[in-house]
Formats: sequence, C-alpha cells, structure tokens
Amino acid sequence: MKISHKNKFLTGLCFAPMTMFTIFSVYFQEKANCMETRYRDNKTYTSNVKDETKISRNFIIDENGKLTNYVGYEPIVVIPDTVKVIGRYAFSGHNEIKSVIFPKELLKIESYAFSGCMGITKLDMPDSVLCMEDFAFSSCTSLKRVVLGPGIKKIEEMCFAFCDSLESIIVDDDNPHFSSEDGILYDKLYECIIRCPQKCMREISIKSGVKKIGKYAFYGCKSLHKISFNDELEEIGEAAFFDCDYLKSIDFKEGLKFIERGAFLGCLRLDNISIPSTIESIGDSAFYGCKSLKNIKILSTDLKLGNHVFKECSSDIVITTFPGTPAVEFAENKHIMVNFL
Repeated sequence: MKISHKNKFLTGLCFAPMTMFTIFSVYFQEKANCMETRYRDNKTYTSNVKDETKISRNFIIDENGKLTNYVGYEPIVVIPDTVKVIGRYAFSGHNEIKSVIFPKELLKIESYAFSGCMGITKLDMPDSVLCMEDFAFSSCTSLKRVVLGPGIKKIEEMCFAFCDSLESIIVDDDNPHFSSEDGILYDKLYECIIRCPQKCMREISIKSGVKKIGKYAFYGCKSLHKISFNDELEEIGEAAFFDCDYLKSIDFKEGLKFIERGAFLGCLRLDNISIPSTIESIGDSAFYGCKSLKNIKILSTDLKLGNHVFKECSSDIVITTFPGTPAVEFAENKHIMVNFL
C-alpha cells in the first residue's frame, strides 16, 4: 500500500514529546479504527425496505432499547422505534448505507456508531437526541449536511472527525445549548466556535462576539487558507487548527490571551505570525511541525511559552521581540535566532 506524504508526516510526529500524547493517540487510534472498518464490506446491496418485519430482523437490540449491532445490507436503513441508544460500532463500516431514518425517541449515539459509513450524505437527527459521542460519524466521507434538533445537549469534539465533505451543521433555532450560522456550530450565545465543517470556505472571518475557539474546532479543515480573528477573541483552544494543511495566513488581534497546546500543530504552510502584547501563554507544541514558519514577532513582554512550541518549524526560524523578555530567554535556550525591536 502506498503511503501518502501526509501519513509519512504524521508517522514521524509519533515521536513527538509526551506532552502531545493525548492529541496523537486520539488521531492514530481513530485512523486505525477507520482502516479496520472502511474495507470491511465494499459491496452494494438492494432490497425492499418497506418490509418492517424484515428490517427489524437486521438489528440486534437489547432489553433496554440499545441497538448493539446491524447485520443487514440495506441502502436505506429504518431503525426500529424501540431503539433508545445506538451502541459503539453498531453500523461501523457499512458503506452500502446511503440514508438513515432514526427513531423519534432516540436519545444517544455512542462512539464509532456510524464510523466509516462512506455512503451517507445527510443526517437529520430527531428532536429527542440528547448526546452524540466522539467519532460517532467519523470517516463518513460523503456526509455533506447535518441537521440537529432542539433537544441535543452534548456534541463531543470529534463526533464528525474525518468527514472531509462536510459543508454545514445546522441547529434548530429552539435549541437552548447550540446555535449555527453559515454552517458553523456555536454555543447558544455565539461566544464559542464548537465546530467548523471540514469543507469550509477558503477564507473565514471570526464573527463579532466570539471569545473562544473551541478544542478541535477547525481540525482537518483542508480548504481553509486564511482566517481573520476579531478583537474580542481571548482563547484559541487545544488543537483548534490541527492539520489545517493549507492555512497560510492568520491575523492575531490585541486582546488574545491564550493559545492552547497543539493549536496550530501541523499547519504546514503557515509562514509568518505576530504574537500580540496581550498574550499570556502559548501551550506545548502550539506550532509544532509548521514547516514553513520562519518569522515570528512577539510583542508580549511577559509571555509564558510551553515546551516544543516551535519545534520542527523552518530551520532558519527567527524570533523578533523586545530585549530582556521571556521570549529572548526561550529563543536562546532553543538556539533560535533573535532580532530585537
């Protein structure tokens, strides 16, 4: 099997410091799971889906209403009304599935429930659903649109990981916990970006009022080339822009305080950044593996820098900052060239 440049890069990063263990272990575990399920069955099946008795026989459901396994091969799946929970791996790897009709009293979809179902293009979740766990729909590579009802309370960060065709996430206006605009998922008050679909626009401007970009919010957004931050943004969460291969231009504004660990990890084309004076800390490996990153201007005079912040960046990287600051000490310890403002 031919190994892509991306896989070679990620394989090399397996030897990154232990501070990034959580991020990488999640990434590689999911990749392994997807490889296992993705090729489990590549056949396409057709049948009469109107026969409710026949459809019911394709599901293994326990006495508590948890669907633990699907043994059918239908392109259109109608899940029985008795199902309250869809369990881990229940539909994983069923590439023949094109559409899913969920029961009206469904409460929860567990991790990996539909991972690797590459034929699904749209999800309309019933109003009853309360929780969708990590990787529930991971590697549904044809999925373009997700519609969420008013009942959803919890959507874990990696629920739609590796859904490379995802264009929009839409939330019912009556939902008390989440909102959406232009296909992007926010908290109810539009103060935190929770998830941007992977197939987003080339350029995105963070809307006024947003104070935080959440954990994994833009993870894997391959289409993203440029992002402009607003003046109110205070925090960029862990791995928020991890694996944004084509992100080249970012515009940090005064007011930003925290860049968490792995925030821009693996942004291969990111070249120049200016860290504003309001920044208080940059977490471990925040810019790890940004191979094109050469010029870094740091305006903060009291900045706490984590471990391996600029490791595996350009070999001729230069930090420009004020004399006598923590950034100077950091650069000298890492043998990075320093220019003074």
